[in-house]
Order: sequence, then C-alpha cells, then structure tokens
Amino acid sequence: MPWYRGDCHVHSARSTGGELTPEQVVAEARAAGLDFIAVTEHNTTDTYERFLAVAGDLLVLRGVEHTTPDGHWLELEGGLRIAAHPFAPYPTGTMRRPWEEFDCVEVWNGLWASDRPWNADNEATLAEWKRRLDAGWRQPAIGGSDAHLAGQLGTPHTVVRAEALTPAAIVAGLRAGHSWIAGEPGLALDPGASPLEVRHPDGSMAALRNPFDLS
Repeated sequence: MPWYRGDCHVHSARSTGGELTPEQVVAEARAAGLDFIAVTEHNTTDTYERFLAVAGDLLVLRGVEHTTPDGHWLELEGGLRIAAHPFAPYPTGTMRRPWEEFDCVEVWNGLWASDRPWNADNEATLAEWKRRLDAGWRQPAIGGSDAHLAGQLGTPHTVVRAEALTPAAIVAGLRAGHSWIAGEPGLALDPGASPLEVRHPDGSMAALRNPFDLS
C-alpha cells in the first residue's frame, strides 16, 4: 500500500493573517513534494472550489478550522475532527474541549521551536499525547504547517499509508493512525523500524510516528 505526503493544515489570504493565493499555496505544495493538502480556512470553506480549479493532480481535501473561545479544531471531509495546536500560547488557541471529542491530535504545528508568539507549544502537546498513550488511549497524531505565509507549507507534514490518493482513502489512513510526521520536506523514514521520535542533534524534532500497526 503506498504512502502519500500531505499538509493537513493550510491557509490562504482568506484566513486572518494569511498572505498566499491558492495558486501560491499549490505551487509551494508541489515544491515541497506533497501529494495532497487540506484547505482549512478559518470558519469557512469558500475557497475550496478555487483551489480545485488550480490544483491539477494535487489532491485537495475540503476542510475548515473552527476557531472558538474553547480552542481551534480542524474538520476535514468525511467528518474527521482534529484538535489543532492544543497548547497554543494565546487565549483562543488553547484547547479547552476534551481531547476525546477528536479523532486525531495535531501534536506538531509549524516550526518545532519558534520565538513567534502565536506558535504552538509542541513540546507540551507531545508530552500530553504520550501520557495518554501510556494510559492506553489510542489517538493518532498528525502534523500540519498551519501555513499562512510563504515558506511555511510542508513544515511539518504527515505521511499517510492509504489505498489510493483519494479523499476517502487519505482520511481513512489518518483516522487509523497509519501515518508518521515529517519535520521537513523530503525526509524519509521507515515507520515500521523507527523509534517513536527522531530528533536532530540540536534537540529539535525531525520525525514522529504513531505507534500503531503500520504493516
């Protein structure tokens, strides 16, 4: 069964703070070697058709980022619900809803470490996700760039094992946890043999895999 690379958290200028056109987003996705993206504008899906018109053979999933006082979450077609940046250090970005409401958790949002005030606290999210794994809770992890600006898309992205490059197959792979997270475009990893985490010598994350059956 093939593996496909995709960014599940992408914005255009339609979202607050975004600066990219759909054409620019698609070009950056191609440059990063991605097979699919999920368009997750803030509280709307009204750019989806425009993305489809310029995507070519890049698969575009319909999605939305719900932004509420209780936190942000992504909803992709097929009803997949993802807790987005649960420990983001700004008031509405911190997830206050139970993680159990979601199919997946975005444990890696944007750069692993950053001095940007809006960047998610990835270390805190990863620690909580691992604590829940140790307690027996099976909840797949994903990574998304949360790209708003040029040069952000694909860092990180999620590599999914799926039957085909179709929305239904990609969503099924994500829901099952048949995936791993690459911290940068082009990173290769054998999910069956790798440890849970692979880190760069400076301590920053390079890759992360779900500890579920990927055979």
